Amino acid sequence: MGRWAQRSRRGGGPHLENFIVGARLVGSLSLRVYYAKDVDASQLVANTFESLPSGESGDFTQQVAPREVEVVLVGDATGDTSMIYTGTTPGIQTPDGVDY
Repeated sequence: MGRWAQRSRRGGGPHLENFIVGARLVGSLSLRVYYAKDVDASQLVANTFESLPSGESGDFTQQVAPREVEVVLVGDATGDTSMIYTGTTPGIQTPDGVDY
């Protein structure tokens, strides 16, 4: 009789697209979004970020660090628990979202 495999491999190599690894609400009017790789805030369209469940969208983005972007929201997102990104920036995974 044959033997069962002792080890298994998962995945297919490196993740090609950049993706969100975390986010947090800063105050009630902005999101801090953390990426797996360096990202350029000027390439991200602010209104494609949405805080949930309020539905408040981004007004503008600004670079905080190479892998960190701040999204200033149009309105108050107090009590929100997650966010979603639905943009079409090349090399950025979409849709993508995380809980706070």
